[in-house]
Amino acid sequence: YRMERESYGFADNSSVNLNNPDVVGGPMRLSWYLNGSGGHRVGDDTGLANSTAWDKVILAKKVNIYKDPLQPILPLRGIFFRGLVYSELIALGYKPVYAAEYRSPTTNDILAGILKDHSGKRVIVAARRVKSEIIELAAVGLVDKVFKVTNSTTTADEDSGVYW
Repeated sequence: YRMERESYGFADNSSVNLNNPDVVGGPMRLSWYLNGSGGHRVGDDTGLANSTAWDKVILAKKVNIYKDPLQPILPLRGIFFRGLVYSELIALGYKPVYAAEYRSPTTNDILAGILKDHSGKRVIVAARRVKSEIIELAAVGLVDKVFKVTNSTTTADEDSGVYW
């Protein structure tokens, strides 16, 4: 979901409560403020607006679904991951398009810019411990779906198993 000037994130089901960030519990959810504050949650770890322990990460790659060497373990969209290795994704051609500490503000303009510059690409939206090689929680999707503006504060839109 992306509520302009409010919050951005993903969930494993359509039920969200965008009381600025998503406040519905669950380990397969990520939420960042878009109102000038930092991030809010990585799974059940919440209240992270001032956290220096987590990084926000977005990687993008133009893919040919028939020739992508990671296709069997990283489907085109829709599956959550724990334990992806950041440097392996870079080696496979994913480019970091956004990275910041959780305490750093993410803005609607940043996300809209990623949508504009990377339309048609696959993106990985993720969180990792600061400077860690291991991505703790991530979702994969097509940039045009992942950064679409949401109109509901209670229901996220599904795209192949991930609710954005």
